[in-house]
Amino acid sequence: MSVFIAFESEEGYNRALAIKENGMEVFWKGEKLSFEAAPEPTDIIWENRQITRRQRLWNLVITVINTLILLAFSFWFIFFLKQKEYEAHVKYEEMDCQEVD
Repeated sequence: MSVFIAFESEEGYNRALAIKENGMEVFWKGEKLSFEAAPEPTDIIWENRQITRRQRLWNLVITVINTLILLAFSFWFIFFLKQKEYEAHVKYEEMDCQEVD
């Protein structure tokens, strides 16, 4: 779970960062807290905050499967066309179309 905290003063912010830098452990309601400086608010895609890691993993799996299916189809299609080209090449003998004097 993530929480964004806005401190009233620079002192509170500096204390939270000092806890992280010094490797101190802080617990609240039995859970260990860790502090990080937040990115700029304009850098956060707020619409995607509700997407869980599990949903992201599932989306990745679906994307990989779709990509592999498309690659397999492309391979099969190119292989099929190359086979037809080879069959036509074997069926019809090459001819020298130069004029004979």
